[in-house]
This record gives sequence, C-alpha cells and structure tokens, in this order.
Amino acid sequence: MNQAVVEKQANPTASKKHALPFYLAILLGICWLIALAVLSLFTANPVTLNRVQIMRADAVIAAEIVDTQGKVRVVEVLFTRQGVDVETESTFKVLPPSPHWQPHMQRILPILRDADGNWRIAPAPLPKTVEIDYPDRPDLRVEVKEIVATLPR
Repeated sequence: MNQAVVEKQANPTASKKHALPFYLAILLGICWLIALAVLSLFTANPVTLNRVQIMRADAVIAAEIVDTQGKVRVVEVLFTRQGVDVETESTFKVLPPSPHWQPHMQRILPILRDADGNWRIAPAPLPKTVEIDYPDRPDLRVEVKEIVATLPR
C-alpha cells in the first residue's frame, strides 16, 4: 500500500495539470502590474491650468527663459488686455524669477504689471502659493486660448 502512494506522488502528469493555472495566474499578475505602471506613467500629475490666475493676468505669453535671473523672450502672445504692450520677440524680466527656470526652457507665463511697472507672474487665488507657470505645450496653449476667449480685451 505504501508503494501505491509513492507512485502517485511521483507521477509528473499530475503536477503539470496543477502548474498551468499557477503559471497563468502569475502571467496575469505580471500583465496587471505592467498595465498599472503604464497608466501611472502617462496619467500621473497632469498639468491643470488655474483659470482664475489666467483671468487675472494682463497678458499670457509663451516664452523662452533666457537666464535664471528672470529674463524671458516672448515666443507668442496668447492674450493681452487692451493697452498692454507685449510684443512677440520682445525680451524683458519677470520678477521674481522662478527657482525651476533654466535657460532655453519653454514656459507659458500669465503675467501682470505691478505698481512699479515690473512684470510678475499673476497670483493664483491660493494662500501662500509660489508663482505658478506652465510648460509650453500645444494642448495647454489651446486651453489658455479657450479660457481667455471669454475675457474682455
């Protein structure tokens, strides 16, 4: 009787029957992890424009950062209020410069003039927030244009 039990345990066909569902479960788990990783890579932290900040701005420009001291070159004027003098290809300083700015970086900047005539990033309606600017991407340019289309010039 002991010999019959030993023979059943040594049968390789029985272990193969149980191995297939196990390997399918492993494969399904790996595929699920890869799918989650891809989703998090492409959907994590999307850029969201602050509508109130855009609406408060005297101008919204697509600009190239010239230097880390806040000098910018206007690539495209996306919006200006009447009487605001911002021209494409003009260069000026935006104060204070953002700490993440690097030369040749392309940014969308909602700007306004302060009482001293300096250009500043328009404030966001959040308490104690840093100056918010945005990466220069075609989809964000379209979104800015949709927001400012409702504003009086």
